[in-house]
Amino acid sequence: MGSQCRNLAECNAPLFTYIKDLAHHGAKTAEVVYGCKGWTAHTTANVWGYTPASSTIIWGLFPMASSWIASHLWTQYEFTQDKQYLAEMAYPLLKGNAQFILDFLAKDPKSGYLMTGPSISPENWFRTAGGEEMVASMMPACDRELAYEILSNCVQASEILNTDREFADSLRTAIAQLPPIQLRANGAIREWFEDFEEAHPNHRHTSHLLALYPFSQITLEKTPELAEAARKTIENRLSAENWKIQSGVVPI
Repeated sequence: MGSQCRNLAECNAPLFTYIKDLAHHGAKTAEVVYGCKGWTAHTTANVWGYTPASSTIIWGLFPMASSWIASHLWTQYEFTQDKQYLAEMAYPLLKGNAQFILDFLAKDPKSGYLMTGPSISPENWFRTAGGEEMVASMMPACDRELAYEILSNCVQASEILNTDREFADSLRTAIAQLPPIQLRANGAIREWFEDFEEAHPNHRHTSHLLALYPFSQITLEKTPELAEAARKTIENRLSAENWKIQSGVVPI
């Protein structure tokens, strides 16, 4: 995104070549690991085609990392309005990732929402009612926001290119069944589907604010309540009081 703001959009070309290679190798991971169509890649993907989960669950089990990096494909189109690039590079890769998301989503029997998981909110922990610190759950907020972004981008691309109408309809149906961005009891954005207690209230990551930035699912104009909740979230993360609760030390 930074290169685009500086009118250097062509500098993204190596990134898109990398994503294309990830999609090639990630198709095997999607099929073998998850039994899904399309492609995925986890947090520690690399130029040697490594796309499965790795090492520790706290940061390794994040198949929606593929959607995070794939979102740059659409940002490039928004900046350049290059339909040839959209048709030949961006849309096929976005479609492949959307196919994975569609297969990966499962209906929650309690709420009826479509959910990803098990997955994580990268490197953060929550505390259960029993006091245990856990990381994996169904549909953390960042997963919901990434799924919404990729599926919506694909719908827009199919309309622009006048292609894959039935596939776009299936995406619209899935989008309508995603859970909303939810609020915690304290008014902040909920990081997990359930309103778990934060084990580390000053955690350095705010993956659940992807909807605010770099995406525009939360804006002052369209979603003022969520914008206020995002502000509350940031304030809580920077709170000295939360720091004392977490570590017993007040930062200087």
